[in-house]
Amino acid sequence: MAVDWTLVLLSGSTLDELGEVAPTSVTMRWERNRGAVIKSMTLPHDAPGAAELVANREFGTPVLLAFRRDSLHDDDAPEPRLSVRLDTITHDLDQDGVPIMGLTWADPLGRPLSQATSSATFSSTPSAEIAQQLIETENTDAPSGLRVGTVVAGTTSRDRVFNLQPIASAIYELADLGDFKLQLTHLDPRRHGGDLAEISFLADLGHDLSDLVLFAAGPGTDANVLSVSVQEIPPVNQVTTTVRHAGAYPGDPNMGAIVAATLKDLSSIAKWGKFELVQETPDALNNADLAAKAAALLQPDPRHSVQFTPDPHSAPQPWEDFWLWDTVRLLCDSHHLRIDTAEPVVAIEIDLDENLQESAIRVEFGEPRRTETELIQGVTERVYFLEHPNS
Repeated sequence: MAVDWTLVLLSGSTLDELGEVAPTSVTMRWERNRGAVIKSMTLPHDAPGAAELVANREFGTPVLLAFRRDSLHDDDAPEPRLSVRLDTITHDLDQDGVPIMGLTWADPLGRPLSQATSSATFSSTPSAEIAQQLIETENTDAPSGLRVGTVVAGTTSRDRVFNLQPIASAIYELADLGDFKLQLTHLDPRRHGGDLAEISFLADLGHDLSDLVLFAAGPGTDANVLSVSVQEIPPVNQVTTTVRHAGAYPGDPNMGAIVAATLKDLSSIAKWGKFELVQETPDALNNADLAAKAAALLQPDPRHSVQFTPDPHSAPQPWEDFWLWDTVRLLCDSHHLRIDTAEPVVAIEIDLDENLQESAIRVEFGEPRRTETELIQGVTERVYFLEHPNS
């Protein structure tokens, strides 16, 4: 039986409930070490919640709470699976003359912390404390809706200088170095002082559920997976990280010069050929920073990105049976596509239909799937630092 969801719209300024929203389609995404989003939502102008959303936008950015009605749901005081602010909105007139809104929503790591910036400097500071201070400093300036929970002790001490660095980007870079793992718990802001989520910086997350949670596709299997998509990704066996030299004094002739660190895996190059990556690292202060970033980017062996669609009726369920970081097993045996692997879940997407029932669930292993918008954003950030060498 399909799982039902309820979407509740709140006023951005007062958090008053404006009613339920009834879009015709929704796609939500959760990804480890990243914020959660509603990637797309289609809301006709005559659908429930549309008029309230438009009318209340002038009073602040609307908030949307998404509740999943599953076996873990608490009828008395449920916490949402997703708490998000409106990000972008488009209005289109379809071929039948019906106006339709296209909406995207993001949790506080996406809005506002992907736009809010920091120019702070840290010296020999544990990386989890850097992330904590970035958020708490921003909250004193303008509450982000994100509060800090547990901060693991003993993370790697790092030097960082941020020059208008987006706060979410700075946190993601530290997480990608493997210094900590992000845990996001979404909250009902009406009961939590306006906070939409709590973020914790932990040493470890997830459980090995490979003996308990099995996804399978193909003849002779449990066949609880509807489709499987595999992308083979070449290795990265030579990495160069770069930073522009800051002036030590006015007129320093070395100001603007590029400082670089290069790491290579010779055995990988001999086996697969050279696959080189050059990465701008604007917050690096010294060679150790550059080398650490390069080491994190080095991938000597080919990688893969696996996305599969479990049967929403017969397969294990997100939250109830598994979640991000948990290790689950995928078995696929069909012609030349043969997979038998146990890997941590890196991302989960859920589609809702016009009845707000789950119509599709997609689970990802390996490298997360990147959208064209995300790839363009990464190129844009790189171009900015190349065009502003003294920033």
